[in-house]
Amino acid sequence: MSAFGSKARGLATCSLAAALIVGVSSARANHIPGALYNGTHSGGGSVEFRLSPDGATVTGFTIVTDPGSSCFFVPLGRLIVPDVPIGDFFFSYSNGAFSLSGSFPAPQTAAGTFTFPNYGCNNVNWTARTTASPPNDTTPPDTTIAAGPSGPTNKNAPTFTFTSTESGGTFECRIDDGAFVACSSPFKTASLTDGSHTFEVKATDKAGNHDASPALRTFDVDTTAPETTIKAGPTGKTTNRTPRFAFRSSEAGSTFRCRLDGRRWVACGSPKQYARTSAGRHVFDVQASDSVGNRDPSPAHRPFTVVTH
Repeated sequence: MSAFGSKARGLATCSLAAALIVGVSSARANHIPGALYNGTHSGGGSVEFRLSPDGATVTGFTIVTDPGSSCFFVPLGRLIVPDVPIGDFFFSYSNGAFSLSGSFPAPQTAAGTFTFPNYGCNNVNWTARTTASPPNDTTPPDTTIAAGPSGPTNKNAPTFTFTSTESGGTFECRIDDGAFVACSSPFKTASLTDGSHTFEVKATDKAGNHDASPALRTFDVDTTAPETTIKAGPTGKTTNRTPRFAFRSSEAGSTFRCRLDGRRWVACGSPKQYARTSAGRHVFDVQASDSVGNRDPSPAHRPFTVVTH
């Protein structure tokens, strides 16, 4: 067995191919970046990679014949047809088989051909593989906020989830007028003060295109609990066995729950009246909750005693 290799710089015809032509025959296929092609060549002629201008870029190639193929060594000068410069290419020959690979100084995007003369090879089974990049992508992704507060919330460190129309990209987030920083979904903010805030997020795809109109969500943090006040109702001793209580909250739109003598809390409204309370000491409690769920931690409390005389 004899083997030798050689590394050189040369010229070649290149392009964006979707077809392989062997001599006068051809096998056509849609271009796939990094596609693998196979074929058989008998007699003289050439192997031609013809790339259609589909927006993809070819960065290199490899051609390999099967071991034992009846090929004769071809001088390097005869392997390259001048047209487009090749960077480094490598040719090796061993026991009738050869391989040729090369790369281009810059990705090739212009339509054209890369031709490899195939002198002295008969009944050769060969495999050719191109290395290519996907078509140029100039379309920015669109960013969508899928979940997170909008309007009032009692969470001072809310969580947002978001998506992009293109997979495999990255995200940047910011709160209010802060700088955009790298983030991922779900994203939990730092602790925020009560008041109005804005969350923004923008996606960047794998090609580096940025969403020029970040997704935006405005929300209001409210962590202040309401104050509950009993405005009317018995206090101290009373002969009224059907006591009635009126109450209010420091925040409009609040809801209430009431209880008597430490029993279970039940939803209620003002006024709240009880039927047939027994003689003796009793305690009425009422607690307000605001529209975002903040609950008064110290319910209003009114003790009273029902007497019969």
